[in-house]
Amino acid sequence: MPVSAHPERWQDIVMKTSEKVYTAISIVLCGFLVLGTANLILFILPKVEPDTANVFKVVCVALSLYSIALGATSFINLKAKQLLTTPTVVQIVVLFLSGYGIPFAIWGIILLIKRNNELAEAKPKPSILDDKWDVKT
Repeated sequence: MPVSAHPERWQDIVMKTSEKVYTAISIVLCGFLVLGTANLILFILPKVEPDTANVFKVVCVALSLYSIALGATSFINLKAKQLLTTPTVVQIVVLFLSGYGIPFAIWGIILLIKRNNELAEAKPKPSILDDKWDVKT
């Protein structure tokens, strides 16, 4: 449903296909981070020398936090059926920090700007003739 079809019902805007694909890619990248972290913990960390094990533990914690942030924000956006500003900004930051997700982060920025512009156009603007603008003395 295009935004301009029902501008008075801006709350009912649903995810577009490009936003669904972006969210699905974020969930897939989250899954890769989870698999990479599990691989690091289960197979590589036991074989590392004790003096360098702390570095690998820090990397495991960082990857875990990245995957939790990416997965949680993706599911928040899915539950809301739209790209919300705060979770999407967190996704963009996590994707930038991961390095490999920079193209997807740029795509997320573009989608978020488009979504915010559409919402700004679809929100009803108060008119001067509305009752809430009347001054009662």
